[in-house]
Amino acid sequence: MNAPSKFSLKLDSNLNRSVVHTTYINSVPINFAVMFSARSSALQFHYDSFNESIRNRKVTVNMYRALDNCDFSKMFLESNSYENDNNDVRHEYIGTNQKYSKYIAQFIGESLSFRTHQVNTSRKKVENCVNLYGWKLIDADYTYAFYLVERKFPNFITKKNVVRTCAIQFSTKEGLSTLKSYVDMKKNIISKLNKNEYPDFIENLEPSSEEELRN
Repeated sequence: MNAPSKFSLKLDSNLNRSVVHTTYINSVPINFAVMFSARSSALQFHYDSFNESIRNRKVTVNMYRALDNCDFSKMFLESNSYENDNNDVRHEYIGTNQKYSKYIAQFIGESLSFRTHQVNTSRKKVENCVNLYGWKLIDADYTYAFYLVERKFPNFITKKNVVRTCAIQFSTKEGLSTLKSYVDMKKNIISKLNKNEYPDFIENLEPSSEEELRN
């Protein structure tokens, strides 16, 4: 059994608040924190790098600021990005991809709200909050955990409502292998449908399910 390690945080004026959580990979507790400020959209992760499972490379930690590079996000999550006179939104979380949501299970969904403000002439109150979501892979047991953090912030300088997201992933080799099998499955389905070829298992699907895969 792993010996407990000391986990500490150093906050500063730019990131002066945090939310601390414990994830369990192969029944081993691993502490991590989301650092932020009530006065900016900045986000940062900090995890227990001295944890024995991480030091021995039994557990791999990946952090994503650009969700375009994240397999879990591209496979299972729906997001929205846009920019106009009043908004600057990058990967706002919309929900899970219903075609593949049966392969994941959400185990956390929390929100920490601050006082709302008005940043444009519409006088519409906007959100000032930090949202934390977490999922596991159904077939990966306790070898994989994915956390998404979303920061919604009214910027007084640009007069825009800002949304930023980032993610952190904890996994063993088995967990990464399971994720890769899902990603490969999706690529195979898309490739065959683009060629007007059906994967073998589609022959046994009901027409409604077949149509869903085509959409």
